[in-house]
Amino acid sequence: RLLTGSAEQAAWRSYARDRLRPVFDRVGWSPGEGEIQAVALLRESLIETLGRLEDPIVVAGARERFARAPTDPAAMPASIHDAVLAVVAKHADPATWDEIRSRAKSAQDPAERQLLFAALGKPLDKALAARALDTALARETPRVAATRIIGNVAVDHPEQTFDFAVQHERAVLEYVDESSRSAYIPRLAATSFDRALADKVQAYTERAVPADARDAPRRTIASIRLQAAMKDRQVPVLEAWLREPSHSRTR
Repeated sequence: RLLTGSAEQAAWRSYARDRLRPVFDRVGWSPGEGEIQAVALLRESLIETLGRLEDPIVVAGARERFARAPTDPAAMPASIHDAVLAVVAKHADPATWDEIRSRAKSAQDPAERQLLFAALGKPLDKALAARALDTALARETPRVAATRIIGNVAVDHPEQTFDFAVQHERAVLEYVDESSRSAYIPRLAATSFDRALADKVQAYTERAVPADARDAPRRTIASIRLQAAMKDRQVPVLEAWLREPSHSRTR
């Protein structure tokens, strides 16, 4: 996220994939005999991280397992289920997003149903993120899943989510515990590196949050501004480092 918008983001992802893929190639998709818990946790982390880094083999492997899962339970065993779903959802196209939604609506297990509904909020695609936000407030969506969908959208689309929540403030806050309402909408912007969004959050806080409940929103505003300063300071250094011959990639 720090390098979003940078011409060197692809180079960074290539650099990271080159160092993580050999580890994943060793642990593989399935546990080996006598495997310790640390390796199982490593596998999950590598699947999600390499998916985030757009590793083509991991993304394709996750999609293939997701496609087989309805008729082959072994395709997504519990050990990699959540990680595979996260990768598929992150890179979902409209057809895949619709399939996740369909499975969520028909799931019999409450935990699986919640997980699938929450996954609707993970796509990187902005249009699908907008559909997810609308779905969060739809009647078909379990109340307990609504805030998870919105929170997941906010991870990669903080401004889009914040603007949506402000526009639908009353409806969104109905899903939030009363004790958390003052902080909830400002916190949706927390992953941003944009000072302009911090200003929008501040304006909302001054307009909509009681004066005696502004400590948490102010921490969010300060965090966004700190992240913006960190991006200003670190991105040029990272970009220069990635352009060095020892790190560069043929593009």
